[in-house]
Amino acid sequence: MSRILLVDNEVDNTSLFRLVLEDNGFVVDVSNDSTLVLANFKPGYYELIILDIRMPKMDGITLRRKIRKIDDIIKICFLTASEFKLSSSSGIALYSLLFLLLVFVTLLVFSLVLSFIWLYY
Repeated sequence: MSRILLVDNEVDNTSLFRLVLEDNGFVVDVSNDSTLVLANFKPGYYELIILDIRMPKMDGITLRRKIRKIDDIIKICFLTASEFKLSSSSGIALYSLLFLLLVFVTLLVFSLVLSFIWLYY
């Protein structure tokens, strides 16, 4: 079973995504504090980390850079509900990023819920 770490300072976001991911067979750990993630990170424990880009204590780009110094093979993707423009100074190649737009995923979850409800009526 795949273990995923989901990091977002918004509790509502992490609750929703945790529910969806766990319902689809993933083991999900959640943190709402990027600095605690870095302090407690263990290489090889997670198969995937999903990071919010904009977080108050440490942004996702910085957290990714610091995690990469500890574990250079972990898969990391970004989750964002806001516009974000990559600059060449971010040090991240475009091909290494997978952006999950929160609005799109929320609509997807909503449509799945509606489909489930309609299926049983």
